[in-house]
Amino acid sequence: MYLIYLSRPQVGVNILAQYVLRYRHYYSEALYDRTADFDNISFLESQSDNHLRQAGLEKDLPDDLHASFKPPHGCACQRS
Repeated sequence: MYLIYLSRPQVGVNILAQYVLRYRHYYSEALYDRTADFDNISFLESQSDNHLRQAGLEKDLPDDLHASFKPPHGCACQRS
């Protein structure tokens, strides 16, 4: 019952931080994790390995990512 008294001010502070205060852009960035947009992942899956490798080389990514990949400890990943 007493937790309601803590949650209401938090909502008010969040609203102030995101919409009113001077550094609201920084607060919004800090409040929410932003991840990459994976909406077009099917496009990448349809590309050939050679095309993706060439695109990576154009962006200065190493060509041997699979060779240098080390799965986390305890992972049941299989390298192919």
